[in-house]
Amino acid sequence: MKENIVLYISGLHSAGEDDDSVEMIYAGRHFFRNGKHFIKYQESLEEGLVTDNMIKISPEEVELIRKGPMTTNMLFTMGEKNLSYYETPYGSVTMGIDTSDMSVTEENGELIVDINYSLEMNGNHVSRSHVVIKVRDED
Repeated sequence: MKENIVLYISGLHSAGEDDDSVEMIYAGRHFFRNGKHFIKYQESLEEGLVTDNMIKISPEEVELIRKGPMTTNMLFTMGEKNLSYYETPYGSVTMGIDTSDMSVTEENGELIVDINYSLEMNGNHVSRSHVVIKVRDED
């Protein structure tokens, strides 16, 4: 996989009877060290604000680190519940991520991460989520 990549993120978040789907595309950079893929990209928020993001991908776990006006560290480990904090301009929230299924595959120059998880905020169930991350070489 080359250094310059295109990152496709799609997700379905189900909260009760409400489903919310998202699809995003970002230009980013890829590097591979110590058995892990590292994906760096920036995300534009409202009012011109930007977060710097890094996704660390290994067969055993996936970690998303966001730094900026919204800061968090989301860790997805199969069969484990991980706690972290979600920092916003309005305060901090405890976030729980319980990963029920996860796969990481590499084929034809493409890296695909498929994660199913439950999300809690301050100890309360918020949603069941399914996220697919695809990383491809930039053309």
